[in-house]
Amino acid sequence: MMNFKQYDNVTKIVIPNNVTLSNTSFYAAFQGMKNLTASEFNHPSVTNMSYMYYSCYNFNSPPVCGENVTDMSYAYGYCNNMAGSPVCGNKVTNMYYTYDNCKTLTGAPVCGSNVVGMVGAYRNCYNMTGTPVCGSNVNTMSYTYYNCTNLTGSPACGSKVQSLAYAYHNCQNLTGNPVCGSKVTNMANAYANCKNLTGSPVCGANVTNMANAYRNCQKLTGLPVSGNKVTNMYCAYYNCKKLTAGTVYWWNANMTSVRNCFALKNNSRRINIHVPDASTTLTKCLINNTQSIVGANITWTEKSDADITWYYNAAYNIYIYANADMMS
Repeated sequence: MMNFKQYDNVTKIVIPNNVTLSNTSFYAAFQGMKNLTASEFNHPSVTNMSYMYYSCYNFNSPPVCGENVTDMSYAYGYCNNMAGSPVCGNKVTNMYYTYDNCKTLTGAPVCGSNVVGMVGAYRNCYNMTGTPVCGSNVNTMSYTYYNCTNLTGSPACGSKVQSLAYAYHNCQNLTGNPVCGSKVTNMANAYANCKNLTGSPVCGANVTNMANAYRNCQKLTGLPVSGNKVTNMYCAYYNCKKLTAGTVYWWNANMTSVRNCFALKNNSRRINIHVPDASTTLTKCLINNTQSIVGANITWTEKSDADITWYYNAAYNIYIYANADMMS
């Protein structure tokens, strides 16, 4: 296959579809051609578009994807001036960072039914509109819609997804209810700064990491949940002022961090937290300095009766109950 990158001054490339290709892989064929603005190329024989137009900063044609393409990883990454709406062929399995930093891309996101990986697929696509999508075979959504500030509608998460880390980070106009598939293990920063997200927080049964999961979700209501396997709740509900008062059970005895979990909470709403007695989780909950559950110095008052011991702080309206019969 011809290496077009040696022609630095080329602005447009035309390859007719009736031309017989010697290679079906166009891996990095046009990568870094900074003067390229247009390409009339959508050959049906192409299967690999990985890095094909990566860092073609002035490319302003709409994206294309041939009917036999399976790999679109990084295909249009950093095409900062690309116009039009995203596309994804029916045979595509890999969308890793396909449209990463395509800041002028408009229209709604797409995801083919055979896509497995969506890591960073639309990261920093600031002007993309529409509702998030996730194919039924996707197993990872890390950074998929990171900083897609103009996305609206409800978030999506397929049943096979294992990671939501940073998936919707800073999607400030996203509305609807948060979602979390049953196979998800990582929710770190999943919905951080989604300030218009509504409904109640969710946490899948296999999640271990909730660090910053709902940070600054100021319209989120409902109880602050935590799955039985969660070990990290650092800043999980930071500045979530509309959370509902009530009782929650944190079953895992080995939480490594709850620091700032309820920092900037609405202190008029009481939260009752039941945790296993004589556990790491209880120790972390009762930290009384800036590493505390509210991110500030806090004084705990201890009370007990024949069945249970509890600790509370009236100012922050947090009550922590140590339960001897709770199991991790």
